[in-house]
Amino acid sequence: TATAASTAGTAATAAITATAASIATAASTATAASTATAAITATAVAAAAVAAAIVQMKMK
Repeated sequence: TATAASTAGTAATAAITATAASIATAASTATAASTATAAITATAVAAAAVAAAIVQMKMK
């Protein structure tokens, strides 16, 4: 019985470790997605600025 409890405890510890790793991976993925979204937004802002500059040049 002590052996069974020990085995169950080891399995539970392994499951907790795997869950923690999964959470860390998800957090890392979310950070990467956030960074990518910020880059896309910055690119869109830059493109809008270029378009506005082109319009200004054409109007002159």
